[in-house]
Parts: sequence; C-alpha cells; structure tokens
Amino acid sequence: MLFFVFAVIGFIIGAAIILLTRQFRKTNKSRLVVFSPCIVSLLVSIFLMYIGNVQIEGIEGAAYMLLSLIIFSFSATVLYLTDKKWT
Repeated sequence: MLFFVFAVIGFIIGAAIILLTRQFRKTNKSRLVVFSPCIVSLLVSIFLMYIGNVQIEGIEGAAYMLLSLIIFSFSATVLYLTDKKWT
C-alpha cells in the first residue's frame, strides 16, 4: 500500500509537470519559464533521493526512492522532449 500511494503521487506530479510545461510552451513564454517546471522537479527529485537514501532507511526510504525515480523520469523526459522541440 505504501508503494502504491507514493507511485500514484509520483504520477500525479508527473502529469502536473507535463501540463505546466505544455501550457507555458503554448503561451510562447521564454525558454527559462518553459523549462522551469522540469528543472525544479529535477532538483526536488534529487533531494528526495537524498532523503530516501540517507535520512529515512528501510521500506519507507525505498518508497521515497520510488517517488523520486518517477518524478526524475518524468521531468528528464519532458525536459529532453521540450528542448528537442525548441530547436
């Protein structure tokens, strides 16, 4: 149950990253504004990796690692695809 909750939270955050980046891209904002949701979520996922690995150990730490990996994969993919479309 713990892993399921963190996975669902990760997918909801990933969907929010996609929607924010898409909305900023449609409104023709600057490159920094378009990339900001991805960059912020990358930093948050790195922080969650630290928390899950060093501060919280055991099963709950593994759940935090799952959450951070899902957020990291969403943000890295969206950042790559947005940068590829930008050029």
